Amino acid sequence: MFFEEWLNLDNDRKAVYFLGLSEKAFLRLIASPYSNFIRESLDICWDWLNQRKPSASDFYHYLDDDDNKNSLGLLSQFEHNNSLLPAWNCIITAVAFTLYIASEYHHEILPQPADCSDYDEVFNDFHNNFRSLFGEELMRDIEGKMLSLLEGGDAKVFDKKYVITSLGITQ
Repeated sequence: MFFEEWLNLDNDRKAVYFLGLSEKAFLRLIASPYSNFIRESLDICWDWLNQRKPSASDFYHYLDDDDNKNSLGLLSQFEHNNSLLPAWNCIITAVAFTLYIASEYHHEILPQPADCSDYDEVFNDFHNNFRSLFGEELMRDIEGKMLSLLEGGDAKVFDKKYVITSLGITQ
């Protein structure tokens, strides 16, 4: 339903879409023993959108880490509550997409987990996970609000606090 509107956004606003909605998903994981790491991974993405640093390779470890240290991909495997896996998946998609556009910006090649070149697949995976978390009606409401914010062209959409407040997300 929202794919065409999302597709018409520039890549930075596409990332804000994922990050803003992932802030709502994060609330489901606030009690996780890994919530600080999850929060940090989202914050680094917001920072990148605003400052264009660090380089993608400098924050790739949040998504996937070859040294088997903490990464969203690894930590999500320890989630015992299956109803929370869609929240993990939303956040993983948001971080992966931000890494994808950061790697393009910095002319870096990142490993496969950060490849978000198939926009249809990336959007649908995120959309389906978000729906699993919040149900059809709430999903439509929140996604509609998010797209309205982004289509307005206001630069404030790159401010995490502005997006959270505009979407009525309380942390």
